[in-house]
Amino acid sequence: MSAAKPATTKAHILRAKLKELVARGVDGEKDSAARKLARLEAAFDFTAPNPDGGDLFVDTPGASSVRRGQYARPLDEVFTDGEIAVFVKFAILAAYRVDGTIRDNRDGTFTVSVEAEIPSMKTLNFIGKTLHDAFRALLAAFLKLPGASERDSRMFIRAVYDGALNDEKKPGEKLPERSPAKVSKGRKRSLVNAPGLALHPYTIGLEMGRRVRLCVPVESITGELAEAERIARLN
Repeated sequence: MSAAKPATTKAHILRAKLKELVARGVDGEKDSAARKLARLEAAFDFTAPNPDGGDLFVDTPGASSVRRGQYARPLDEVFTDGEIAVFVKFAILAAYRVDGTIRDNRDGTFTVSVEAEIPSMKTLNFIGKTLHDAFRALLAAFLKLPGASERDSRMFIRAVYDGALNDEKKPGEKLPERSPAKVSKGRKRSLVNAPGLALHPYTIGLEMGRRVRLCVPVESITGELAEAERIARLN
């Protein structure tokens, strides 16, 4: 019988997701996840470490002990972008089944609270800060790309979220349509037809989100973002 091949990054991430379902799943999903986990571990050798680094939602200290609590407790992070606050809240819900709320502080800031036990808050504060920093830095880097538009910023952030949560589009599924440019009367045609991004904002963001989950430093990810767009323009 041939030895199992070394586990890929994708296999490591899937294994972590299945182990979480086995631990926290309800009804039939726990049994289904256990069967899939057994098949995955039979197909791959997981004795070597993940080749691309850790998994933000699994390997962060305390991640396996995160538990939902009776009361909502605020994260330490102060958010100035309501949409980013929403994505951080839902990332924690998807990763740990810990729900939460968002409060508009009416001063340009937002507070994300999570329904977690007190011992879980240190881990969730770290996760919240990591995601917040990554979303802000990547959005700023995206908007600096030639042809990038504010109209595509929400799609880009959604893609980063999908990549981080392994919730990307299925093969053959149509990518979200980009927002059409608003053209004022009298604008010259040459300006209307100015070149946009060489890559689709969703495609760019999806890969960046995967890198966030693998704990790649955000400075490296922003560099990869600019380089990917540059190479696409050359092809």
